[in-house]
Amino acid sequence: MSVTFTLSMIYAGAQGATAAEMADAVAREVAQADVLVMAAAVADFRPAAPLAGKIERAQHDEFSLDLVPTTDILGVSARPGLVRVAFAAEAGPQIKRARAKRAAKDVELLVFNDILGEGIGVGSDDNEVTIISARGERYVPRTSKRLCAAAIIDELETTLAAL
Repeated sequence: MSVTFTLSMIYAGAQGATAAEMADAVAREVAQADVLVMAAAVADFRPAAPLAGKIERAQHDEFSLDLVPTTDILGVSARPGLVRVAFAAEAGPQIKRARAKRAAKDVELLVFNDILGEGIGVGSDDNEVTIISARGERYVPRTSKRLCAAAIIDELETTLAAL
């Protein structure tokens, strides 16, 4: 099977974009999409009352910050016909948590990686992942991120072929 991709990249990290702005951008981009790969990590919480300026240390002995949940972009993106690929960057060997996340989010593929692994993940050229699907799990031992991406695309191809 050959899969052709038209790629839309949504990057909300620059220019101070909020999780709500990213959710809006994702909703626009996936309206006609077949696949959504959610590789971005968005904060789970935001300040309940954002301030426009700097919080001056000299003006406060203590400061409390109330947080509220951000929009669950992956959750609100669900629609019939959209195949979703999610990522779970967990602190430690939390494969059980990743399995539960795949089930709770009802995504076709969930890519788990341990962010505490030595020499892999953020800031490294290598990674080590487990790709979780309804068909089972595919462990990709430490290798280049390019080969990890190829394994994810292979699993996505298999998923699409089964639809």
